[in-house]
Amino acid sequence: MYPLRNTKSSTQGDRCVKVLLDAERRGNDRIKEAQTYRVKIIKQAKIDAEIEKNAFQKVSFFLFIVYL
Repeated sequence: MYPLRNTKSSTQGDRCVKVLLDAERRGNDRIKEAQTYRVKIIKQAKIDAEIEKNAFQKVSFFLFIVYL
């Protein structure tokens, strides 16, 4: 393999590599952001389900008491 010379083409190649690395970093950042958002949505869904379950249990208990 030949060493890179300080020519216009090597500078363009360096820029291409930099652009590719920047694109990869941005892609990784977007993936991390999406995963964080997904985790937040799942946690909120679990909280909502627990609230709904507790409300249903309270209503069921009161209906049971009323029918006795």
